[in-house]
Amino acid sequence: MIRALPIPPALLLAGLLVAGHPVAVSPLGAQTAAVGAGSLVIPRPDLGAMEPGPREKIETLQAALEAQLAEGDLSSDRVREGFGFLGQLFHAYELPAAAETCYAQARSLSPEDPRWPYYLGLVRLSAGDLEGAVEALRAVLALTPDDLAALQRLADVQLELGELDTARRLYQRALDLEPERPAALFGLGRVAALSGDPASAAARFERVLELQPEASAVRYPLAQAYRALGERERAELELARRGEGRVAFADPLADVLPAIATSSAFEVVGSLAGEREGFSEESFLGFVLSQLGSAPGAVDQLDSLLASLREGGAPAWQIGRVEYAIGALLVGHGRDVDAVLRFQAAVRGAPDLRDAWVKLGNAQARAGQFEEALAAFDRALELSATDAATLRKRAAALINLGRGEEGVSDLERAVELDPADRQAWTLLAELRQAAGDPQAAVATLQAALEAMPAASERVSLHVALGDLQRAARRFESAAREYLKALRVDEQHVPALSRLASLLGELREFDRAAEVYGRWIAVEPDSRQARMGEASALILGGRFAFARDRLEAGLAAMPGNLDLKDVLARHLAACPDPAVRDGARALELALELYEAVPTPESTETLAMAYAEAGRFEDAVSWQERLIATAADEAADTLRERWQANLELYRKGRACCDGGTE
Repeated sequence: MIRALPIPPALLLAGLLVAGHPVAVSPLGAQTAAVGAGSLVIPRPDLGAMEPGPREKIETLQAALEAQLAEGDLSSDRVREGFGFLGQLFHAYELPAAAETCYAQARSLSPEDPRWPYYLGLVRLSAGDLEGAVEALRAVLALTPDDLAALQRLADVQLELGELDTARRLYQRALDLEPERPAALFGLGRVAALSGDPASAAARFERVLELQPEASAVRYPLAQAYRALGERERAELELARRGEGRVAFADPLADVLPAIATSSAFEVVGSLAGEREGFSEESFLGFVLSQLGSAPGAVDQLDSLLASLREGGAPAWQIGRVEYAIGALLVGHGRDVDAVLRFQAAVRGAPDLRDAWVKLGNAQARAGQFEEALAAFDRALELSATDAATLRKRAAALINLGRGEEGVSDLERAVELDPADRQAWTLLAELRQAAGDPQAAVATLQAALEAMPAASERVSLHVALGDLQRAARRFESAAREYLKALRVDEQHVPALSRLASLLGELREFDRAAEVYGRWIAVEPDSRQARMGEASALILGGRFAFARDRLEAGLAAMPGNLDLKDVLARHLAACPDPAVRDGARALELALELYEAVPTPESTETLAMAYAEAGRFEDAVSWQERLIATAADEAADTLRERWQANLELYRKGRACCDGGTE
């Protein structure tokens, strides 16, 4: 029996056994340029149509193999197992030409290993190369004569080639090794049928179905055998019961192929964590997050891995690295408190794991543990004093502790190390603004803009600079910054919202309404944008357009009560009589009050009743409003309510002298 393929430790280090994805099938022979060492060739098929997960697996192992070949030791286990495993990957993802190349080279490197000729036979079968498959499967049996899977495969191929006597001998050899083996019995039944012996065929097929009732595909040849025997009723019965269930047989090596595409990455994590030389925190964590980030039960399975490692006496640094992986997964699940405990365990076991210190500090900061976060960032900076992002995070922790002035030097160092760190520049400007030096804050952001290579990063800086200019009441300068941001990204919502509100403050209502409209085009469900547009249109005297835009907004957001209130009031109290609509206002006001019976909705309802000509109702609701809410209302509000009540008592709507 050929042994099932173990997971080679050297290959686990490449991070390959991960959850698979459907991939595009590459035709046999679709192979591009290759890299070789001597006679060995690493296949480079076109992977462009492949899903990212499978492609990354293949490319990772290709790179690992290339590095091994460059070292020149072609007899190493890594090279032998590497070609075989790469062949399995190609085979599993239906790239047979590349798989065949790898299997052939693994076979040449390990001529005594029956795995590689067996896989070579399988891939040749899948490509329709029956003669090539026979050669490979015979090579397997020369090494392991009693391998049942190889016997079965070779017998099936010989049958396909019409070599009935050879097929019969091979099937019988399999039966000698495993009496009443269903697959061998089925093969002998097919040989009997082709040899003109329907009685023997029927007997074999009947026994197969007794042993494997689910093998419904056998019922078709059984029906043919019955028909040849003149038993038409039995033949019709079997035909009616035929299906797609094939005769199954154990094939451990073939079963590995789908497992490669679907198996867990948890063993890989343990093996990667155990690598002494060349361990990369970034690569390790990238693998964990990409392969396990959305895997159900990943944390529990990694805990099981930890238990296994501890039981096996694994070193503390390997256990610490796995704890680091678990902490990162917990952060992704929003479980910062649990993540803190895992990162603490990680750095106890692997104190030189710099990123674990950083992530510990991040999680502690999110949990409000700023003193502890500061200590973690300090430890990370001991390991890498020139890490700009950690300096920025340390400064943020100081700010949260009320020690912002201490964070200035961290941020100055951060932007010196990484001039493209937009967050550090912005934070530094905020600190200088808070220290009462707005000119220094503006200069900081201007320097950031000059240092920032990416236009997309400059967008936020223009907005921040606009905010500083606005706070200093330099409104034209602020507007220019917002417009600069919008020239880079015309859909940038923070720039649109700030520019629109600034134009409103400057009483440029038409321009403000236009910018609010652009914002709505980007975010149709933004309450703030809809309300801002309506306010700008009303204040600009564009009453009919305001009504239409409010109706459009309510159609887009039918459950928004603020829009409903503004529209009802606009229809009840608009200065333009052509826009007022008491019936529609009352409809909206009644819906509003039913949803939220507040003083505000009560006032709106009274206004709508008045515009609809129902003054008694308007008086009644306005009196109720004053009786229940006047004691807690501001003086100006009470005065307005009383003035409107007097109008209603005189049979006049509030637009005739009241306040909208």
